[in-house]
Amino acid sequence: MNKLLYSLKKLFGNDYSEDQLDREITFHIEMSIQQKMDMGMTNEQARKEVMREFGGIEQIKESTRESWGVRSVLTCCRELSLTLRQLYKRPRYSLVIIITLAVCVGLNIIGFKIVDSLYLNPGLYKDENRIVRIADRYNLTNTYDSSWGTSFHFYREREEQSELVENIGFYQGDDVNIHIDNEHSNPEFLSISHVTPSLFEVFGVQPLLGRVFTQEDLDSGDKKLAVLTYHYWATRCNKDKDIIDQTVWISTIPYKIVGVMPKNFVIPRTTSDGRQDLFTKALYVPFIRPVYYSADNPRDRNIPYGGCFARLKSGATVQQLELELNAINQRNGPQHPVQYEYEQNSGHHTYVKPLREDLVRNAKSALAILVIALALFLVIGCVNISALALNRNMDRLGEIGIRLSLGASRGQLFRFLLMEMVILIILGAILALCLASAGLQWMSDAKMLAYFVIMPQPGINENAVLFAIALALAVVVIVSVIGLLPVFRNAGRAEISHEDTRVGSGSKKSKVHKGALLFAQLTATVILLIASGLLFRSFLKILEIDPGFDSEQIMTAAVRPPNLLYDGNERSALMEKIIRELSELPYVEAVGEASWGPLKLQGAGQSFDLLIERDMQNLNKGNIPECYRDSVNRGYFDVFGIPFLRGRNFSAAEQKNRSAVAIIDEKFANLHFPGEDPIGKRIAVTFAYEASTNQNLNWLTIVGVVPSIKTNNLLNEGDVLGQVFQSRYMHPPWWINLFVKAKTPIELSTFLGDLQTIVDRENPHIGIGFPETMDEIIQRNYQDQQNLLGFGVVVGMLSLLICVLGLVGSIANSVGSQTKEIGIRMALGARTGLVLWGCMSLWVHYAFAGILAGFILMLSLSGHLAPFLYQVSHIDILTYATVVSLLATIVITAACFSARRATRINPVVALRAE
Repeated sequence: MNKLLYSLKKLFGNDYSEDQLDREITFHIEMSIQQKMDMGMTNEQARKEVMREFGGIEQIKESTRESWGVRSVLTCCRELSLTLRQLYKRPRYSLVIIITLAVCVGLNIIGFKIVDSLYLNPGLYKDENRIVRIADRYNLTNTYDSSWGTSFHFYREREEQSELVENIGFYQGDDVNIHIDNEHSNPEFLSISHVTPSLFEVFGVQPLLGRVFTQEDLDSGDKKLAVLTYHYWATRCNKDKDIIDQTVWISTIPYKIVGVMPKNFVIPRTTSDGRQDLFTKALYVPFIRPVYYSADNPRDRNIPYGGCFARLKSGATVQQLELELNAINQRNGPQHPVQYEYEQNSGHHTYVKPLREDLVRNAKSALAILVIALALFLVIGCVNISALALNRNMDRLGEIGIRLSLGASRGQLFRFLLMEMVILIILGAILALCLASAGLQWMSDAKMLAYFVIMPQPGINENAVLFAIALALAVVVIVSVIGLLPVFRNAGRAEISHEDTRVGSGSKKSKVHKGALLFAQLTATVILLIASGLLFRSFLKILEIDPGFDSEQIMTAAVRPPNLLYDGNERSALMEKIIRELSELPYVEAVGEASWGPLKLQGAGQSFDLLIERDMQNLNKGNIPECYRDSVNRGYFDVFGIPFLRGRNFSAAEQKNRSAVAIIDEKFANLHFPGEDPIGKRIAVTFAYEASTNQNLNWLTIVGVVPSIKTNNLLNEGDVLGQVFQSRYMHPPWWINLFVKAKTPIELSTFLGDLQTIVDRENPHIGIGFPETMDEIIQRNYQDQQNLLGFGVVVGMLSLLICVLGLVGSIANSVGSQTKEIGIRMALGARTGLVLWGCMSLWVHYAFAGILAGFILMLSLSGHLAPFLYQVSHIDILTYATVVSLLATIVITAACFSARRATRINPVVALRAE
């Protein structure tokens, strides 16, 4: 410790230490001289003898400084000071490197945060690797991504008979009226989950407040219990810690609040389009099996209306559980012959997926493309920085040679040049962290990360910092190998020739080295630009999609009359009153209602099995066609401006009498009635088990045909199954979507206010939810493609910018280093054209080789991009040709401009310089 304090004192009190050293040496010399004089020598003789014995004073000072242990620190401080002065003198060089690195590393940090949230985090739940999703698939042509649910009957069988699960839980989503005040007026229409108590045990999470409900609660008859989500508690209850034992009203039924779940607890609920919806918005209530679900009802057994998660026993595997569950299906199936026949005909299969794989399945391809793109972008940045460092250091060959000649070691020179680059990279990494943090926050606010099922949290955590440090170290190594070592191969020789110092970076080896960098840079840039171009063309095609209906000035909201207060007839009468009063508003042109409406489900598609009366004798039970179905009123077609190609709309009498009539779209007519008039034909739209057994069939008479519209998904090619519209009054649903067409532009809030007023006059217990405009619904349908395009275009344009800056700088520097040589050739009579081509040819060859390599690589890789493209081929010739032409033009222009400048040198000036 004393030695350390002594060294620090010497380091920070350097001027004082040097003065003290001089005084000590002088004192020692004078004392020695005095001793010699006491022995009889003269002053002059004594001084000469002492100085001969003493030796060199500067050597003694250096030896003493070494003993202080601060010489290396002082040397580093001097080198650091010199390096900072050098960088300050060249601000453009420094800023280009810092900004390039910040952008490249910053985007890669964002990519890392996404990967970290999906794969590298320790998990949402304890022993997450033992949690699995169990689901059933009934159509062999379906993919895992589009089939996600199971039924309560299968859940009960597996709960009782599976020997490989420790806990198994079931849940079902619902949308209900919720209010938490005693007045219970103007409730909110929100989503909840009905869950079995065992589901909490599967995920093994303790509540933040209170407790969760248990099976003992249900067995004792205490079933009106609710557990709030953290989101609802924080936003609607203002984080009231006294919320426990208060009452929340769900569809006019009081539930006692017993707990609040922690912030990070979510039940991974997959929507019917295969997308993940992690956050249930309101609360969890016990799953209570309704009385109309019975073991003999095929609808209850074979419709996957709920979700199921299980926790494996220690040592059990996913494969073992899947085999066991399918064996249980085969063992129990014959006990339900009607359902079992349907299961056999439809290829029923139960599959099991680990929780993490289930969560990220829809993001795998997009994530892989993102990671590859960001890696290529980082390569472009590293190559650009290396090229800048190489150009700068090759221009300093003369200076390096002089330093070596004056006795500087190669290690000292390498350390000096490396310190310059390390400082820039450290500054770039710090700026990258700031850019990544701001970028993540902006992307989160703009919902650009919604595609990824577990969204990364804004901000920079320690993993991101470690990743940034690792990237910075990697860049230091790459730049050292590419940008510094070639310089020392030239500078490490015994002497530096005049040709070396004159031509500098124009030497042959330097050209080859820079040509390789140019090749790598252009190869990566071509791949990124073509990918970005394909995504951009695809997005333009999406914007050109005609949904088949007029979406302007159409607003929608859902209304849910409480089931306990209204039966089917009463709900119909209530909706008629609401629609009549809405129609009387001065800005309303038309009002329609539907169970779902166009594009509302964003890919869910209410798919049902289809029977055509004329084909019943030849019905193939294993291959029953499907169609989409929606229940609408007669004003639905007026709201969306859908004309009738044949037949007519529902009549008022048919609506009132609930007549069994249907309207089909043109796609349906072409598929099932090609070349004939479908008007008057009878069809049945039902569930698969009813179709296969001819049970409970409700035959509908076709009265009209309308053009096909985008009812299911905006990006589907015309809803390939065809659409059937039946009168909404035949089977009044529990909740209804209203659609209002305004005469003039009107704010959504105005419409909601008027609707709430009308509904409150009828019943203040009715909730209104999911308000939006049709334009917002359409945009939501292509939001994922828009976000992916945003990633692609940003990376593509930045890579182009960095590549252009790099190649223009490299070519200009390399051609400029040959200016004197070009002047001599011009003085000796060389033609300008030949000199120009001589300067350009090498760089053009390298550039075109890089462009060709990128072109070929993209052709082989572009197939992975095909699932993200819409009506654009992954080998779209126009995109490929545009990118190649653009980069070729940039290369030729940069080379020609630089060479042209070099040929303008006065030959006399060049000869005089020689």
